[in-house]
Amino acid sequence: MLTGEEPERGMCGSAMMVPVTLVREAFEHAGEKYFPLARILYPTVFGAEWRSAILAFAYLKCLDDLVDEDSSRHRALTALARQRALMARVYRGQAARAGQRLPDRYGVPLFRRDYCQGGALRPHLTAVLRSMEFDTRRRGKRLGKARLDTYVLELGASVLQLFAALAAPGTALPTGLIRDGSRAYLYADALIDVRHDLALGVINVSREDMARYALSGRGDDPRLAIWIVRRAPAVLRQFERAGRHLYAVRPRRLGLFIAVYLAGKRRKLRQALAAASADGRSGRRGSRRQ
Repeated sequence: MLTGEEPERGMCGSAMMVPVTLVREAFEHAGEKYFPLARILYPTVFGAEWRSAILAFAYLKCLDDLVDEDSSRHRALTALARQRALMARVYRGQAARAGQRLPDRYGVPLFRRDYCQGGALRPHLTAVLRSMEFDTRRRGKRLGKARLDTYVLELGASVLQLFAALAAPGTALPTGLIRDGSRAYLYADALIDVRHDLALGVINVSREDMARYALSGRGDDPRLAIWIVRRAPAVLRQFERAGRHLYAVRPRRLGLFIAVYLAGKRRKLRQALAAASADGRSGRRGSRRQ
């Protein structure tokens, strides 16, 4: 009988090496390309845990997609509760099948390996699940700026600390980087995906901005372009502030990885800003013709 204090017989032996074929599949499911380049970058940053880092990216991406794409709040919460139970099972040392189902296929081997190494990732994974549950429960609700900011800081800190734990166990990231990096990345994400999020009832626009810009809360609201154009410069400045903290990150390879991580989202924000600016100009021309 399993006590929960020791892993299932043989579990840790098999968990210590995740097949490269699964890692490559996970990399592609995370929406990434150029796996040969990742074979250089990820081992450089994460050392022996490079496979776990890719599994973690894929697990969070697939879980986020699973929840975000489901219009039923009940089904989304059920999916998250199932992941919480699956995680608890593995961390009790009990058997769990990964199978083909996503995100289990990437989550189970990730949990197993972490469990066998002491469970350093579990608090951060649990915090991400908690943020996703909050995100799901708030569908249709308009949050004030302060509450939305608290959510952004909690989720951002969980993700950054998860990858810091993979790259350099025991490393404490600068508090300024966690604060500014979380705000930069997640507020950029809110601007980029605002129409998609609103269509699902997830309102990542503060109650104050909803009133200021007279937004309807619908994804097809043409005034969203104005909000994006006005809001984006402040978020781009958050990226600049986050960048100034990277020099204090040790090991340096972790700072480099976070810089790449933030740069990709900043590039997408600039693309969204350009598109919103074009929409705004088009709308003004149309109103003049009328």
